[in-house]
Amino acid sequence: MITLKLYISRDISSVTSRFVVYDELCKEKYIVTSSNKSLEKLKITDLDGNVITKINRLPLPLLNAYSITNGKKNIKFILNPAKNAENCYYYGISWHIRGRVFTKSFDILDVDNSLIATQIRSFEKCVDGYELNIKSEEFEQFCLASAVCVNLTASINNPALQTV
Repeated sequence: MITLKLYISRDISSVTSRFVVYDELCKEKYIVTSSNKSLEKLKITDLDGNVITKINRLPLPLLNAYSITNGKKNIKFILNPAKNAENCYYYGISWHIRGRVFTKSFDILDVDNSLIATQIRSFEKCVDGYELNIKSEEFEQFCLASAVCVNLTASINNPALQTV
């Protein structure tokens, strides 16, 4: 079983840019954009502009819910940003998350607790962001989309102090 290594970095180069995803050789592989300033519809595209995966934010109160579509497959990913509990749920796939989601350090596990993917802080010189290690190429897009949802939600829900 091969491990696919991707690096996810926040991108603020334009109004619609969200993330840039690099391969293990530090070359751009995917770009994550939104349709406008809002975060309701996201797209993961390759460098040729082909849409690989779509992420739609679902309007659920008190939860961050996403519908992730890759080809003809669709899953739902729910994040509960409550202060006392970091709960993530998948529907349409038998996965769950272990770890500190909103510190962006977590594992994605299958129903039998076998490791699907892991995300950790990256200190690679080519990217300032997060390293995503995926155990199977078959799950690449759903793991990447899950990581994008977590990173986006953690960035939005964590206020930053600014001097005025």
